[in-house]
Amino acid sequence: QVCQLPARHLDPSQAVMAQPRSAAEVLAERVADPELRRLYEVLLKTSAQISSFLSTALVTDAGTKNIFGDEQLNVDVIADKAIFDNLRESQLVASAASEEVPELQQLTEGGKFVVCFDPLDGSSIVDCNFAVGSIFGIWPSTCLKGGSMLGSCGRDQVGSCMTVYGSRTTCVLALDDGIYDFSLVGDGRWVIAREKMAIADKAKIFSPANLRAAQDLPAYDAKIREWMSNRLTLRYTGGMVPDIYQCFVKGHGIFANPASETAKAKLRVAFEVAPLAFLVHKAGGDSKTGRGSALDLVLDQMDMRTQVCMGSKLDVEAFPM
Repeated sequence: QVCQLPARHLDPSQAVMAQPRSAAEVLAERVADPELRRLYEVLLKTSAQISSFLSTALVTDAGTKNIFGDEQLNVDVIADKAIFDNLRESQLVASAASEEVPELQQLTEGGKFVVCFDPLDGSSIVDCNFAVGSIFGIWPSTCLKGGSMLGSCGRDQVGSCMTVYGSRTTCVLALDDGIYDFSLVGDGRWVIAREKMAIADKAKIFSPANLRAAQDLPAYDAKIREWMSNRLTLRYTGGMVPDIYQCFVKGHGIFANPASETAKAKLRVAFEVAPLAFLVHKAGGDSKTGRGSALDLVLDQMDMRTQVCMGSKLDVEAFPM
């Protein structure tokens, strides 16, 4: 005899689905500074624009190079322009700089913030349709001295966020009381996905970047072997944003990008390392660079680069750097 549930249990009209709260609602509750709240809303709007472009555009060579001689893709150029345009329009930002345009650009006289951003981190893998992202670090404009923010460090930031463009578009924000994850839904709204995300002290997944350095650094090679022998799970995408994002979603993990004489540091402090370290530390994780915490690196040039390890605290402490 087949057991059937009463019809009332099968009627979908009886189901009550809790509607996720909007980003605007959460920001109103969890960000006391109204101008920082508005800036986060601008960055969410801009990320949605970039997401739309990435999902519909062909990825092509822009035929230009940035000042470092790196070939630019059309998506690099468009993302960079969209962010600068929206920051300028907001009238909240005194100056901004990007990995594509690393010298500070004056935007609004009297603006409260300075924003350093990587418009499309992982653009070298975007043509393979891998997940990529945008990174934003927010400093107070009081860090400007004679139009320069040299001498500032990551610990001076007042906010940070990163957006992941993958099968879904998500954005992690540092709010007053912790790290929050928002998802872009079909009608163009941002809704809350996870609240007060935390990174546990011990990792079960590892993301070993710059593996060329393992040929020069016996300690790095030994650490990779240790992770494998301890049966940690290897999850490395080649994009720093998704590799760090998984530490928040899974609640643990370690990302390592050491440098050696023949495999030099490529990660930029102002545009990548400091903003992501701000998020990781606020979630209870840690970072190191061989010169202390990533948040304590003092900018001596806008293109300053570093090696870094960040994620679960005990694993960062044990990493040979």
